Amino acid sequence: MHMYQWEQFQGANQELLRQQQQPAIIENEIREGQVEYERMAYLRVQQQYRQAYEQLLGMNSDSFSITKAVFIIENAFNDNQLSFEKYLKAIKAKTDLCRQIMKSEKLNPNDNLAKNYAIQKLFSGGAKVYDKRSQSLQLLKSLRYDFEDFRALKDWTKMFVTKLLNAGTGQCHSLPLLYKIIAEQLNATVWLSTAPEHSYIRFPSNNGNIYNFETTQGKVVSDQAIVMSGYITPTAIKNKLYMDTLSRQQLIAQMLVDLLQGYRERIKAHDQFAEEIADQILTINPNNIMAILMKADMKTFQFEYAANNIGRPPVDKLPLFPDVYKLFTERNELYDQVDNLGYRAMPAEAYQQWLKSLKVEKRKQESEMLQEEIKRMIMNPNKPTLINKKK
Repeated sequence: MHMYQWEQFQGANQELLRQQQQPAIIENEIREGQVEYERMAYLRVQQQYRQAYEQLLGMNSDSFSITKAVFIIENAFNDNQLSFEKYLKAIKAKTDLCRQIMKSEKLNPNDNLAKNYAIQKLFSGGAKVYDKRSQSLQLLKSLRYDFEDFRALKDWTKMFVTKLLNAGTGQCHSLPLLYKIIAEQLNATVWLSTAPEHSYIRFPSNNGNIYNFETTQGKVVSDQAIVMSGYITPTAIKNKLYMDTLSRQQLIAQMLVDLLQGYRERIKAHDQFAEEIADQILTINPNNIMAILMKADMKTFQFEYAANNIGRPPVDKLPLFPDVYKLFTERNELYDQVDNLGYRAMPAEAYQQWLKSLKVEKRKQESEMLQEEIKRMIMNPNKPTLINKKK
């Protein structure tokens, strides 16, 4: 073959080979581009959450604001796209309605119990308030429970106060937070309290007793009604996992729990930053059950990954691999701590059944009696008001 023909032949072969390889090259470039895009997106989310984390830690117990903390957490999940001004305007509108309720019912605006009563009217509805648009009195609608995806398994924003403010519906996470936020605006004393898969409000009365307000029902409820879930063990109560009034430090820890849960929902994984947040929560509140459970989950993931890399040896052989055995031990210690604190996991079906139990006639009558008792205390100005109970 002539040299010129040979070069043409070689060139044609190379061109054919290049054409054959082109789809694989393009596919590889697309794959590498996708990996880089996902890496940059992950780093952006982590940066946003680290900024939010530092902002929350910057609030000490004296400067802490639940109003600001909730916005920081929800804004981080929404890529810092939320408007703080719009958020505050919506909060102010709810707070003004509470002031209007106190004024229309001729209640003392400085009385702590009267403030709580007004917030509860906002949640339960039925109060008559002046509407600027119609320039007439309108019946206030209740804030409703959102039964759809109430555990936010499909849409994490179902957990958010901003969603509640926009839609008028929320669940056992967002509703108590909104109550606490409005109470902060009114300078009212209330506490956030927890139960399995649940949170609610506790508030002091004028006679020194502490009452429970169930925001999902818009009713004052007894301790017995809370315990009825069947998943609150005596050990858990003793260790103050549930049915306790969260101190300001414990509330800060709980806000960090919300931040961590949102971060894990965004990245769909565990990383060193997530573990850092969990460790910080447990430094503030060593018995925070959600942080312990999340850290146990992280250690389980780390152990499973490490064990798979060494061929998953039997448990009695794990001490031969010190790093893997350390993860195994740490995981087991965390789950032992969970058991020792008295935690019991509550299925979604059991939670729904418990919510329904609050509506039975006996519980309705009990709630009405408690509400009447509170109203009598408000109308009797001679009894002292408990305003500054400290934790």
